[in-house]
Amino acid sequence: MSVVRRPVPRFTFARRPGMTLGLVLLGLLFVLIVLPLLRITLVTLTPDGVAAWQDVLYGRPSSKLFYESLLNTLLVSVLASVGCILLGSFLAWLVILTDVPGRGLLGSLASLSFVIPSFAVALAWQVLFRNDRVGGSVGLFQELGFAVPDWLAWGFVPVVLSLVTHYYSLSFLLISAGLASVSADVLEAAHMTDANRFRILRGITFPLVLPAILASAVLTFASTVSNFASPALLGLPVRFETLSTRMYGMIRIGQVERGYVLALLLIVISALILWYGNYLRNKRGSHATITGKGGRVKRFELGKWRYPMFVITLVLCVATAVLPTLVLIASSFATQKGSLLAGFSTHYWIGLSNPDIAQGQAGVLRNPQVLNAGLFTLAFGGAVAFIGTFLGLLFGYAIARTGGWLANVLAQFSYLPLLIPGIAFGAAYIALFSQPIGPFPALYGTFALMVIAGIATLPDDGAV
Repeated sequence: MSVVRRPVPRFTFARRPGMTLGLVLLGLLFVLIVLPLLRITLVTLTPDGVAAWQDVLYGRPSSKLFYESLLNTLLVSVLASVGCILLGSFLAWLVILTDVPGRGLLGSLASLSFVIPSFAVALAWQVLFRNDRVGGSVGLFQELGFAVPDWLAWGFVPVVLSLVTHYYSLSFLLISAGLASVSADVLEAAHMTDANRFRILRGITFPLVLPAILASAVLTFASTVSNFASPALLGLPVRFETLSTRMYGMIRIGQVERGYVLALLLIVISALILWYGNYLRNKRGSHATITGKGGRVKRFELGKWRYPMFVITLVLCVATAVLPTLVLIASSFATQKGSLLAGFSTHYWIGLSNPDIAQGQAGVLRNPQVLNAGLFTLAFGGAVAFIGTFLGLLFGYAIARTGGWLANVLAQFSYLPLLIPGIAFGAAYIALFSQPIGPFPALYGTFALMVIAGIATLPDDGAV
């Protein structure tokens, strides 16, 4: 009797579409991220680069050049992340798990602050709190006769507060999703055992939502540690430096090797902290509950605190999401730069060219250069948003379908752009793509290069 052996199926990429897509995306990450990083690294291995390593790490200028900037960066990022988590957690708990009135309005306002760029928040802060330490026009409160202290107008405190204002929406959205998944049956069972609210929050709600809290901590830290706009606008005038602004200064004055060394150190330090955060999140794992038919979310009754909490939260959301926009709109009508008390005019919007105002520039709606720049910005933003979203869907599909080492590599490399300031990526892209690469032409000064760099540095607020 002969035994018929079935042929062993050979591994083919056609049978593993997720694996094929994952490898293609891994190659794309290599081109978009690894090659620019290699370019930066190779520059730092030249004789001038080796000297830059020595100057940054243990040379005479290392204290100001690296260690002081590193301390400022870590303090700003840690406090901003803690502030985002506390504020986002509080708002998420209030909107999702309590009977506070106007939950829809509060949730929309809490999600709105991330739409406002961090540089816009910093500019609005200057319009309100700028004092005469730096010179030039002062802010609204100084004009009204209030003595604005230096610590509130410039440096550490305004940088942290502006970053919290911009990024707390990330924590709110992530933690809200985690709280919305908490089963009402579990909370009702806890109530039946006469457990008080604090014990329910500590023993049930907090463990279930902890993965979302850790994820928001990782994301907000990675975003704030590489933010350039807020420290540049609120810190540089008083010489408050973070690693991103220090690196920008080095590249701007032509000390490219020192700037690249600072960029690599920033990436390494941030990656270590990011890895540790992901390690804690994976170690905790996720919590799941097995129940029958899902019920509505069990809301805590605030009693007499319903309307006071609504007013407090509404004021907080308006101050962080609506007020900066209103301040910038009012400033665009001000006749004097940064002053809201010197009168208003529509010249900067629709005025004709006048040699006595704005160096003869017409209003933005009548200025061909501004209109062309606006159309270019819309095209650039639309292209980056569309391609970035499409690539994000592909990455999510590939990570979910492949698993194993490839999924881990894709997930970890996808975080890298969060850790690299846009100014470093911009300089590396210019150096990398200013010359033809094989069959590909030089892309320097083209729209295509801006879109590629924009996709690679999508979460960053630096210069592309």
